[in-house]
This record gives sequence, C-alpha cells and structure tokens, in this order.
Amino acid sequence: MRITVKRRAEVALRSLSQREQGQLSRAINELTATSQEDFYHHAKLRKLISANGENLYTFRGNQSLRMVLSATDDSCTIEDILDHDRLKQLLPGRGKQLLPSRDKHLLPSSERQ
Repeated sequence: MRITVKRRAEVALRSLSQREQGQLSRAINELTATSQEDFYHHAKLRKLISANGENLYTFRGNQSLRMVLSATDDSCTIEDILDHDRLKQLLPGRGKQLLPSRDKHLLPSSERQ
C-alpha cells in the first residue's frame, strides 16, 4: 500500500525518542507491506467513528502511540501520531469510538450490534 505522511505527523515523529521513532518506522513498514485487501482486516487497525463521515482509522505504532490514518482504495495517509491516552481524551465516550475495522459478518455474534 502507498503511504503518505502529512506534515503534522512528520513533526510528531521527529519529536519522539529514537526508540519510539524506530518502533513507528517498523509500523509504517508494516503498513507499506500490507496489501489493499488485508489493510481493513489488520489486527492493529481500528476505525474511528467520524462525525463528518470521513474514513479515519488508528493504527497501533507501539504500546502507547497510535497513528491516525485516512485511507482510500490504494493509498493511506498518516494524518497524525498521538499518545493513546491523549487519543482517548479527544474521543467522546472514552474509547467507545474505537471499533474493529472488520465487517460485521466476520465478528462473533456476541459483538454484533
């Protein structure tokens, strides 16, 4: 998959420690190696419920950092990099907006709404 990094995300990436930069670099490489068909089913990907209908996702970079992504059919844009706790603060309902990106028919019946 083709990856584009927005300036805001570049600035956030440069402000991280070398260790965190390395972890995020591996996560970006993992995204790049992911096929278009497998992208939406990746275990580290969660869809954000967006008020304006934009398709936004989070991708786990490490235990505490998340990349906020927007995606189209053949490309992915890293919009920002946030600490997981900060992301939870920004979302109303504290994490209820983080949904697995899998289709409903793939979820166990106990998780379907």
